[in-house]
Amino acid sequence: MDTFFFILRKNNHQITVLHVYHHATMFNIWWFVMNWVPCGHSYFSATLNSFIHVLMYSYYGLSSVRSMRPYLWWKKYITQGQLVQFVLTIIQTSCGVI
Repeated sequence: MDTFFFILRKNNHQITVLHVYHHATMFNIWWFVMNWVPCGHSYFSATLNSFIHVLMYSYYGLSSVRSMRPYLWWKKYITQGQLVQFVLTIIQTSCGVI
């Protein structure tokens, strides 16, 4: 969905090879994980990722409404949330592997 919002806002420079690769591969990776490694470890990452994406898409949606932009002060907190998500997922995955 973020690609859709980038296109709507004419931010085509944000659609990079990495962005397209990420969105093209994530479905297949998660399908594999959920089919072949179904346990609490996989659900933690999926749930956390979904929560962060709900916040991101809410921000993107609201920012596409010009009158809402002055009220969107929480962009940096979404970025911080993503960084926390990455760290927690790496720690949790490391614990699952060990």
